Amino acid sequence: MMQRCWEHDYCAPSFYMITLVTEPRRGCLSVLEGTDSDPRLQLSPMGEGVREVWRRTDVAYPGVKACECAVMPDHFHGILWVKERLARPMGHIVKAFKRVSTQECRSRGLLLPPDPSKGLLLPPENGDGPAAPAVPVPAAAPAAGFSTLWQEGFQDTILLRKGQLKAMVNYIADNPRRLLAKRAHPELFTVVSNQPIAPGHVCPVIGNRYLLRQPVKRQVQISRRISPESLAAKKEELLYAME
Repeated sequence: MMQRCWEHDYCAPSFYMITLVTEPRRGCLSVLEGTDSDPRLQLSPMGEGVREVWRRTDVAYPGVKACECAVMPDHFHGILWVKERLARPMGHIVKAFKRVSTQECRSRGLLLPPDPSKGLLLPPENGDGPAAPAVPVPAAAPAAGFSTLWQEGFQDTILLRKGQLKAMVNYIADNPRRLLAKRAHPELFTVVSNQPIAPGHVCPVIGNRYLLRQPVKRQVQISRRISPESLAAKKEELLYAME
């Protein structure tokens, strides 16, 4: 979550895809329901607070626009549009968003105060050791026992190339459906390092490995330098072969 592009000017106008993860990856922001064809995200009070703070980013930073976002159960995706050159790098805006959203949840009684001695301290899970004295916290707090909301750092993707912004907007919108599919078919989202694909040949694979049981297979390899005309012809040839 600390990865950065060293050669990029993070004060310059640009689009960013931001990802934050809850600490310790707990699903406290929303509940995912429905089916692959009709996924639905029900935000928790904590998730609603996070979304409200994200939408207020435009007011706090007039030269910045908080665009599409997805409040997933244990992580957050958002597209940040820096429209004018910043006085400080973009990371300071994300840091402020994390701080304010944490304060928002804490003010609603959904997180403990930063000083654990002022909140509820839970005993060790294994029952060993004396239990710490408890101070009551709101019973409705789904994250009782936690004083932090986010993991340290964040991940950013700089949207520089043509088509990246649209692709990330679609990625955010499709996040709930993909998570439902992953939960329904976890075996299709696990990397297998030595999958036999032909006699004497193995390779790492991920996805629907049952397709590899078909007796007829065809290797597809396409150069990045292929022309649009050649690519269209290749696509038509492969679709015909699959039929």
